[in-house]
Parts: sequence; C-alpha cells; structure tokens
Amino acid sequence: MLRFLFFIVLSCFISSKEAQACSCARVPMPGTAQDAYFEKQAQQADYIFLATVTDQRAGSEKSKEFWDFKVEKVWKGNVQPVFTYESSQEMCSFGIFKKEETYLVYATIHQKDDTSNVYDISSCSYTRLASKAQDALVRLDAESAEK
Repeated sequence: MLRFLFFIVLSCFISSKEAQACSCARVPMPGTAQDAYFEKQAQQADYIFLATVTDQRAGSEKSKEFWDFKVEKVWKGNVQPVFTYESSQEMCSFGIFKKEETYLVYATIHQKDDTSNVYDISSCSYTRLASKAQDALVRLDAESAEK
C-alpha cells in the first residue's frame, strides 16, 4: 500500500508543469562562437537599446510587474523615449531589474494586436547590465556607424 501511495505522489511531481525550467545554451567565451552568438541575438531581437530603469510597480496579477525604462540609445527598432516592460513569472522571462541601473536590452515582440504590443525580454537574450556589456556596446556602435 505504501509503495502504491509513493508512486502516486511521485507521478504528481513528475507530471507537474511547475517542474519545468528554462534552459538557455551557455553563453560562449570570446572568439568565433561569441561572434555567432552576438549575431544570432541581434537578428532575433526586434529592439536593441540602452536604458535606465526609472520605475517598478506591481501589476493587477501577483505574477506581473511593470518596469519603466528611460531610453538613452537605440540600435534596432522604433523604441519610444519611455519603454514599459511587463514581466511575468514565465520560466524564461528576464525579471530581475534594479531601479536606477542601466541595461543593454534585447527585446522581442511577444504578442501584437491592433492596439498594443507585449514585449518579451528573455533571460536567454543578450540583455545585461550596461557595465557588463561594454564589448557589445562597442560592437553595436561600430556596426551602426558602418550603415
């Protein structure tokens, strides 16, 4: 009887959706693989910009937060001076921003309808603190100067 109960409990944990996790390929070290990774991220992003977090507020649902960014520089896409990101607790959502910190942001359009867009900033993207993205910032500036 105990074995039977053990297997029922075990099967509940195995089949639970909560057990799923986000898995990103490891970010390659500098060199050729790094170049390919950078190019892939740039191609996949709808928007690439540098911005500072100005506000964080809770949404109507517990799992959502809203982050306002003051956009300082744009390399890709038509980004407004204030960019609002609605994060969720989806597995791969990049949701750990710090107020008054500056980030290099790679965002994609997650959902689009006639009136608004919902953006996705994935933890698997090249999004990171600007202070840890100097190589990417230099490269983005160089590539935009070539155009």
